[in-house]
Amino acid sequence: MERLLKPVPAPNVARRGRRVSPAVHGAVAAAYSVTARAGSLTTLAAMLVLGGAVAASADGTVPSGPAATTVTLQDPAGTP
Repeated sequence: MERLLKPVPAPNVARRGRRVSPAVHGAVAAAYSVTARAGSLTTLAAMLVLGGAVAASADGTVPSGPAATTVTLQDPAGTP
């Protein structure tokens, strides 16, 4: 069976630009890793808070105390 599409070899193009030194590459990789881990921990904390809020709203008890405080926004002129 004949192949309809034949692979075309990539042209030999000289690399342009500067190479990043291993020290800089390592520092950037470390900073990225720390940022990614902090973002993951923040996401997990937000999921726990959201899960607690959903569980509290679904347990059937009426909110009391500061949790029951609501805010009503009104027109600055005083008309509701």
